[in-house]
Amino acid sequence: MYKSIGATKLILVFMILLSMGCTEDIPDPLTEEDLLDIIGPKPANPKVISLNVAAGQEVADNTVITVTFSKKMGSAEVSVSGAAGTMSLDGETATWTPTGVMPPGSHTLNVTGTDTYGQVLEEFTPFNFMVVAPDKAPPMIVDHKCDPKNGATGVDPGDYPGKLTIVFSERMAEVTVVAIQPNLDFIEELSGDTLSVNLLAVSIPFGTKFKLTLAGKDPAGNKLATPEYSFETMKPVEREFMNETKKIDAGTYAAWSLFLLKGNELRGEISCLNQDINVWLLSPPAYEAFVAGKEFVPYWQASRERIVQFAFDFTAPELGWYYLVLDNKFSWFTSKTVTVDLKIIE
Repeated sequence: MYKSIGATKLILVFMILLSMGCTEDIPDPLTEEDLLDIIGPKPANPKVISLNVAAGQEVADNTVITVTFSKKMGSAEVSVSGAAGTMSLDGETATWTPTGVMPPGSHTLNVTGTDTYGQVLEEFTPFNFMVVAPDKAPPMIVDHKCDPKNGATGVDPGDYPGKLTIVFSERMAEVTVVAIQPNLDFIEELSGDTLSVNLLAVSIPFGTKFKLTLAGKDPAGNKLATPEYSFETMKPVEREFMNETKKIDAGTYAAWSLFLLKGNELRGEISCLNQDINVWLLSPPAYEAFVAGKEFVPYWQASRERIVQFAFDFTAPELGWYYLVLDNKFSWFTSKTVTVDLKIIE
């Protein structure tokens, strides 16, 4: 094509010379430099300047391949080994669209063509890319990797101080806790394939069925197939702390110290038949104030003044020492005989 354009220009030059009566003065044959001055330099060969796939890249099975050339093309061919497709060419852009979908595995991409002057595409090195099948598998909760395990029974709340871990079968794009039973405040945090649920200032109670209802999807948009996570905590263990009858002399008191975990329940029954006595449940600072004869604030849930019979249930608000006091200091002359039955529910 380039040669035919040059010949046409030479003929035009010769015809001009004839029309001007200059045939007798025709110069010597033109040199290559003279020809370049008349018809211009040879056009550059076209080349590929961009592709939407690269060597070794993983692509979906319905990927459309787009090739951009450095100049307008007269013809172009894009081929993918092991796959059928249709071609379209628009100026500097060629598009290859697979017929249906490409089979999974490795495929070789090659590009050929010529520009509008017939110049052949600069050497293009074919390369391989990978077609991966689309992810259509819904994610699931991996029961045995969760902590506590999904569906577990007899879970000791002491092993899980307010934190639950739920593990999925793959990395998740998003997960939301839709509902929680019992109704507790929490913060959720997703990292890869793991959801952490942190209960705010609450330990998991004994004898409770705990259930989370979840909603979520993986990066491919597949919805979570197992949206429920649940387990049951062990029934509370009742431990007899004391069951005795004790004489409290006039103007004195008796005290017992107890170490309780947060959430432990202290259950008591106290009787002082035909008499009365003060019952105090105190924190360490309050106990020190009581002993020193200063003002103190008891846990009123388990405290009463001048009782004859008193039953209470007290839940420890925090881990630590507690003091049960039978106070007969107000009585200057009469001793009291008191029966105390205390149980700790763990």
